[in-house]
Amino acid sequence: MERVKGKLTYRREGVIMTLDFDLIHEAENDDLVIGPTIRETVPGERWTVTVTPRTAVTLLAAELRVPVPVPPSSRIFVNGYQTWTESRELGPWDRIPSLNRLARSRCSMYGDYEFVTNPGFPGRFHGWTYGYVRTKSDLLTLFGSLAEQTGFTLVTVASSAGRVTLQKECGGVMPAGPYVLYDVYVGTGTDQETFGCYFDLLGLRPLRTPPLTGWTSWYNYYTGITQEIIQHNLDALGEHEVPLDVFQIDDGWQHAVGDWLSTNAKFPDGMGTMAEAIHRRGYKAGLWVTPFIAEERSDLLRDHPDWFLTGDHGKPVKAGYNPGWSGFFYSLDVANPAVRSYLRDVFDLILHTWHFDLVKLDFLYAACRKAPEGKTRGQVMSESMQFLRDIIGDDLILGCGVPLGPAFGQVDFCRIGRERVSTVCALRNAISRRHLNGVAFWNDPDVTILRDTGNSLTEAQRRTLFLVNQAMGGLVFTSDDISSYTDAQLRLYLSQFPFSAKATLETRPFGEAWSLRRPPSRPDRSAKRGA
Repeated sequence: MERVKGKLTYRREGVIMTLDFDLIHEAENDDLVIGPTIRETVPGERWTVTVTPRTAVTLLAAELRVPVPVPPSSRIFVNGYQTWTESRELGPWDRIPSLNRLARSRCSMYGDYEFVTNPGFPGRFHGWTYGYVRTKSDLLTLFGSLAEQTGFTLVTVASSAGRVTLQKECGGVMPAGPYVLYDVYVGTGTDQETFGCYFDLLGLRPLRTPPLTGWTSWYNYYTGITQEIIQHNLDALGEHEVPLDVFQIDDGWQHAVGDWLSTNAKFPDGMGTMAEAIHRRGYKAGLWVTPFIAEERSDLLRDHPDWFLTGDHGKPVKAGYNPGWSGFFYSLDVANPAVRSYLRDVFDLILHTWHFDLVKLDFLYAACRKAPEGKTRGQVMSESMQFLRDIIGDDLILGCGVPLGPAFGQVDFCRIGRERVSTVCALRNAISRRHLNGVAFWNDPDVTILRDTGNSLTEAQRRTLFLVNQAMGGLVFTSDDISSYTDAQLRLYLSQFPFSAKATLETRPFGEAWSLRRPPSRPDRSAKRGA
């Protein structure tokens, strides 16, 4: 640990100061004390670095530089900013692509492009919360943050320098007492050993639900859903006696994004009637909501502009652009008591009046587009996720578009792929984020597609997607109209039942491919956690 070096940058009375530190000795000056603690784990160590102020200071930035060998044959994984962001193992001289100018103007809000400068240099990789360097097929060194609730942790790997840098997003924090700057797990071992230790240290609560199968309207009908379309698919599933767990209605039912207390004209009988129809088929009813955003033409934005985060120019903070809605959409201020009261009313209606059992909560990253003075984005995101869990209670949450660290332990299921419509991206994320499944939450790897229409996949590609989702998914959806299936497609689709958690697969990378093998029978980790 002698070679691990850190630096804290802070401001005192308008003057910017720095203090270097390491993991062996206490560092101090007239302004503050930095105290490190190292605890042994199996495998690895837990590093905690605490800042205790002696006078009024404002933290600006922190970094911890860790030497890590990166041989030419290594593979590097850095977890994407949020659940949509493509995340996969890369070679030491690959690069993370940058957005082009047109995409940046419309899509930069979805990711970390406004928080991290990525020039796309070969051999330089960044991600959030956790990452690793794999030196052999069965050996990696994992870096995992245990304290995203105090601020996001940016993990950067520089191959040529043989270094991992952990940057804590702590800008604006004015600690009144001891402040946990870092709480990090670092361990070298197999995938199962390192991730097992990491999740044990996180202390996540046992999962409360088994893995599920379902149908969702999105990847077939998109916003074009109607009451008739939903009823047709519900009837088709019922006629074939498909033993699904969840039937979920996605985007297209609401008056506008942000206006959740009324249904649009395409659903004349209302959402309570739809939930009742779903229940009559024996399925749990799911509904799509974006609690932290509202679109341009929403009544919410028109009637309550003071409910939204605002930038330095006084205008609402943009959270993204969607041509399928009314263009730009904006971030609500989750700390605003009026916003919280509104969201309580929304979920009381959905869960207790309409009687839906699961809510798919999308575009959640919007909550932390801008942090208030004295707080970090990680703190805001963590508090927002806790607020949602508190008001939703024991009903099921499918998280989507959320930074992963604050979602750990707060959602039952989580989308773990697709920032763009790409089957290859979905497959990569399902494999690369497989460690989370059944522990942090059940992975939603996105839909399986077996139908011939509305996609350009070959039969072999559709079958591959189906099998990978079966092997690595904890929530396996389709959007297909199964009444259009051939006999062979229907047999393949029905072959997944009865659905259950799969034994942990042995996954071994070789080049750009992966080998997936079922190991000999042994206790399932998810079962130990109460799934």
